[in-house]
Amino acid sequence: MESMQVLTTKFVIVGRALQVRNWTKPTAFDTYTLAFPLPTKGNLHDYMYAVDDAKWIRWEDTLKEYTIPPASPFSAIVVPTTYTAQLECLVTLLVTCKRKVLVCGPTGTGKSCYLNGILNEKLSAEHFSVIMLSFSAKTSAYMTQNIIDGKLDKRRKGVYGPPVGKGAISCVYLYLVLFICTVYIAFVCGMMMINPLIVVDVEQCVQSLYGIIFVDDLNMPQIETYGAQPPIELMRQFVDSGGWYDLKEMTWQKIVDTIVVTAMGPPGGGRNTISPRFQRHFNVFCFSEFDDATLVRIFSTIVAWYFNSGPFLPEIRKLADAVVAATLETYQNAMKVLLPTPKKSHYTFNLRDFSRVIQGIMLIPASDDFNTTGLVKLWVHESLRVIGDRLIDDEGRAWFCEFQRKMVAKHFSANFDKVFVSLKRDNGGAITPQDMRNLFFGDYRDPDANPRLYKEIDVSCSAEVDGIAQLIACLDTYLGEFNAVSRKPMNLVMFLFAIEHLSRIARVLKMPRGNALLVGVGGSGRQSLTRLAAFIMDYEVKQIEIAKNYTMLEWREDMKYVLKTAGTGARPLVFLFSDTQIKYESFVEDINNMLNAGEIPNLFPYDERVGLCEGVRPYAKEKYGKAAGDMTPTQLYAFFVQRVRQQLHIVLACSPIGDAFRDRLRKFPSMINCCTIDWFTAWPADALVAVAEKFLRDVEMESDGIRRGIVDTCQYFHVQVEELSSLFLRCLRRQNYVTPTSYLELIVAFKSFLSQRRDSVMKAKLRYQVGLEKIQFAEANVSVMRKELVDMQPILDKSTKDTAVLMEEIQSKLPGVEKTRAEVQADVAIADASKMECEAQKASVEADLAEAVPALEEALKALDTIKASEINEVKAMANPPGGVKLVCEGVCVMLGIKPNRIPDPGDPSKRIMDYWGPSVKMLSDSTFIQQLKKFDKDNLDPKIMKVVVSKYIADENFSPEKAEKASKAAAGLCKWVHAMALYDNVSKVVAPKREALATAEKQLQETMASLNEKLSRLKEVEDGLAGLQKAFKDATDSKVSLEGQIDLTGKKLVRAATLIDSLGGEKIRWKEFSAQLAIQYTKLTGDALISAGIVAYLGTPVHVRVSSAGRNRMGRTMQDAGDSMQRLAVLVWDVGGPGADSKVEY
Repeated sequence: MESMQVLTTKFVIVGRALQVRNWTKPTAFDTYTLAFPLPTKGNLHDYMYAVDDAKWIRWEDTLKEYTIPPASPFSAIVVPTTYTAQLECLVTLLVTCKRKVLVCGPTGTGKSCYLNGILNEKLSAEHFSVIMLSFSAKTSAYMTQNIIDGKLDKRRKGVYGPPVGKGAISCVYLYLVLFICTVYIAFVCGMMMINPLIVVDVEQCVQSLYGIIFVDDLNMPQIETYGAQPPIELMRQFVDSGGWYDLKEMTWQKIVDTIVVTAMGPPGGGRNTISPRFQRHFNVFCFSEFDDATLVRIFSTIVAWYFNSGPFLPEIRKLADAVVAATLETYQNAMKVLLPTPKKSHYTFNLRDFSRVIQGIMLIPASDDFNTTGLVKLWVHESLRVIGDRLIDDEGRAWFCEFQRKMVAKHFSANFDKVFVSLKRDNGGAITPQDMRNLFFGDYRDPDANPRLYKEIDVSCSAEVDGIAQLIACLDTYLGEFNAVSRKPMNLVMFLFAIEHLSRIARVLKMPRGNALLVGVGGSGRQSLTRLAAFIMDYEVKQIEIAKNYTMLEWREDMKYVLKTAGTGARPLVFLFSDTQIKYESFVEDINNMLNAGEIPNLFPYDERVGLCEGVRPYAKEKYGKAAGDMTPTQLYAFFVQRVRQQLHIVLACSPIGDAFRDRLRKFPSMINCCTIDWFTAWPADALVAVAEKFLRDVEMESDGIRRGIVDTCQYFHVQVEELSSLFLRCLRRQNYVTPTSYLELIVAFKSFLSQRRDSVMKAKLRYQVGLEKIQFAEANVSVMRKELVDMQPILDKSTKDTAVLMEEIQSKLPGVEKTRAEVQADVAIADASKMECEAQKASVEADLAEAVPALEEALKALDTIKASEINEVKAMANPPGGVKLVCEGVCVMLGIKPNRIPDPGDPSKRIMDYWGPSVKMLSDSTFIQQLKKFDKDNLDPKIMKVVVSKYIADENFSPEKAEKASKAAAGLCKWVHAMALYDNVSKVVAPKREALATAEKQLQETMASLNEKLSRLKEVEDGLAGLQKAFKDATDSKVSLEGQIDLTGKKLVRAATLIDSLGGEKIRWKEFSAQLAIQYTKLTGDALISAGIVAYLGTPVHVRVSSAGRNRMGRTMQDAGDSMQRLAVLVWDVGGPGADSKVEY
């Protein structure tokens, strides 16, 4: 049995290393006698020995029935085949036994995909740690060592290995389980049966940890001058010696518990032969190209699953095999016919292109409205997008169109011309590659649709509807919305060529993991259309900005932003990168890694990776539910990388000019393998016309016919220069590139030249016209000026006389005015003195009154404080205190109240004057307080005041302080009496002053009245004088003006006569020049166009025959288009045009 398994391994290993036609037949072992005879049918590598059944069985029979999970993304579908079964069996066995594996096979056969699946899914993540690397032509040993060291943990000094807990499986535990299972089976079956497949060297497998370094594209690094490949030599050192030297400390660094698994393509096409010293360490497994049956099995399973998972029509489901067969035959013929050359280095095809066609088919939503005709159109469209869009010449496109015609008839039983009859813009004839330009599929036609469905965009043309015009209007709306929100608006012209490439880019962006390689010369619209397509898809766009000091540090920061935004953001991201931004080739190395693996190794340090893991955790919960909570950081980061691959769309804009493009395709194969290629061909005629119409819309033309002729001529110039460049290439083997930028320069130069020349010619014409007008004006106005001169002389004489009369009158009235002014000024001085004296007297009176007013105001305030209860209290006193009686007596005296005569208590025979009775009566009056407030203080009786002052004010007991001791009301009344006495005393002093003030004021009024009268009289006199002076000034000004007019008229008359005499002969010549300039102005359009054409296209030092041919064609074209250029100018250009310069290298 062991020998049978050895044969099984030999059949797989050796058979896979051979081409299909050389696979081992069973008859090759007829000379051997085996205990278990070999199968007699098929190829030996298709069989394996089943130990349990003790017989040979087909690998295909070991495959379990595979059901694609619903809603699986296309990139996650892996259909098992005999290839995958063999690879999984042998690689799993070898890796588990710590054997190094090298898988070799053509590009696109799935080596990397299947190995990734085995290492990351089939092997336990708890016991294996996988380090992923992808080599390219520019990968260095330093970079390789940094990537690996960054994912290893330090075990002890000088010893490194995979992270603890994530290494290889414990073989001791494995063998205990296997031994128990074997004993149990032997006991049940009654026999001893040990499966030789599990018999391995236990000592070699017993390790606590297990790490795997998976290197993809192993043989991509460039060979140095002396034949070495540094990254491979570094890996050889690790395999030979078990480690390498630390880059910082320069000490030996041993790496344990780690093996190497690699994948590579066969040498050639940028791949090199690896060193035999390195290859000898590996178990080599050759992964040959899938045979037709395997390809049909894989893709038929996928297409059938998709068609059966939705409400497609039964006839659509029946065509699943036809779709795969047609794609397979197209793929195989493309590899045979469309062969790569130095000019067509991108004509390389692999199974990724096959899968892209199928993935494009699956973009169509499931619907019962989708019929077989739609499926044929869809298949042709997707084939065109994957294969046809990379074709660079009409010959290749014609072949591919004809081949698609055959495939449609062969596999779909349909007539190609009838299926695509709606694309035909003219009547009749077969469908051509030009007609196929009108085939569009996309989800952007209806911006308001929700959801937006990928479907055919109808651009058919009828008498009522122009489908192309409607599509252009739709995209113009998108462009307007983009410009409204963008900081960098784009001045784009939507024409069929631009729509084609816009639709292609939008298709790529719609696909998960869709990346694009846009190849075209400068000015073809690659970057602008990408931005607009991303806006239509509602994607974010990131493009780096290269500056003088832009280094790898800034590049890595930008890449961090790109990957972080794509992995943790809600919106997909488009990373737009142009080859003009390649400052270091390591930029392309990083992009190659992103295309291959979705990450740049060692880009994020540990702390940033933790943040990324937390950033994607919500999306992991959304996808995996509660299981996301148990995901480890390693699993979360793997999910982050997976999401980056789904969300990030890399669009590379490259120019095919020079060798750099070919070199990069060779050094970095992911640019082809992982990208859909869109070759921007030269602008077709309709694109040239549309661009010219758009940019010349604001240029004033003589007529619509001239405008149309200019547009057609611009397009003709560009096409003819392309033909001349081909002639130049054939004659001198030198390339003269004609780019859309040249065409735009033609239009810009034409507008600039036309504007400048029109401005200069118009200015010259205006100068002649102005000169002629001056001569005509002089001739017409000589007689008029002579008559004016004669008429103005009498007026001047009369004005002189009037001025003299006015001057005499002014001189006569001036003395009287001066006398009156002097008298008035004297009176004003007297009035001012009187006014000042009155003001001084008034101030003195007010100052004296200011002494008594505060006391009076205080007394009035004291009266306000007296309450009725206090007055009642005083009235009720039967025997009032002396102070109260004294105050009340003073108030009665002030008010003129008479006392009562009562008997003297000490001597009844006598009578005394008593004021208490009248006082009580006075206090009983309700208006008592108001009488005091309204008391006429200005007309006090001198007799009464004399008594008050001598009898009461002089009495020291008559004070508010002493009266307050007896009664508050008495204190207020006492203050009032004191205030009246003080006010009366002040009034006696102020009264004379008041009388004097009144007298002075009366005199002042009389003086001011007299003064005002004099002032009025002075004003009348001055006004009269001013009127005379104004009249004199006006008369003088009129006289001066009239003299100036006479003088100017005389001078004009002299100059006019001189001008007429001097320019009599120039008048005719100026008329002729003005007429010539008017004619020249009408021909400037053609002059400017042919000048712009020479500057834009014939400025390069091309051969004289080519340059002369170009000028002749331009001249003939302009003459055929109309008489809008001067033949003399053409002759001048033909004779003195730019000559050849044989010393110029280009």
